[in-house]
This record gives sequence, C-alpha cells and structure tokens, in this order.
Amino acid sequence: MTKRAIGHKDRPAVDGFTTHVGADADTALVEEIAVTPANINDGKAGPDALPDNPGQVFADSSYRGNLFGDAVRAKGGTPCTRRHRHVASRNTGTP
Repeated sequence: MTKRAIGHKDRPAVDGFTTHVGADADTALVEEIAVTPANINDGKAGPDALPDNPGQVFADSSYRGNLFGDAVRAKGGTPCTRRHRHVASRNTGTP
C-alpha cells in the first residue's frame, strides 16, 4: 500500500494513512481494522472494517452513502450515521 497526499480546503496536503476500526459498542473490543491511504473516501473503505453481524453500526457523516449502507445491511446490520455534529443520529437502514 502506498501512502497518498490529501488536502482539505485551505489546509496543505498531508501524506499518510487512515485507520478504520470496527469495535463492539458494549465491550469496546476491536473486531476489525482496515488501513487505507489517506485519499480513499471513508465510505469506500469503511466496509472493510465491518465485522460479521454488526448490529447497529454508528458512524460519522463521512460514512453516509449507499456503498457503506449496503455493506452494513449485507452483513446483517443497520447503518446509523450522524448527519452533522449538531443533529441527532438517524437510522438510515430500511427493512
């Protein structure tokens, strides 16, 4: 894996990696880890950090989208992502 530079708005580009962690909400035990170049969108990389039968999956807004939501549902879970830091979580899963 090669690290990639990524910039954010007015800040300079940064070389590095991003770590995606799937942990159990009750026990705080890490179940899955995925490491990607920093320029890979969280929603595309997040499915690699999903454990089997994840239950409710809580993630920030960078994981919103069909790719991540479909991956959560395919493993038997329900995606719950935050829209914005000032808005309560919403359940994005549909039966």
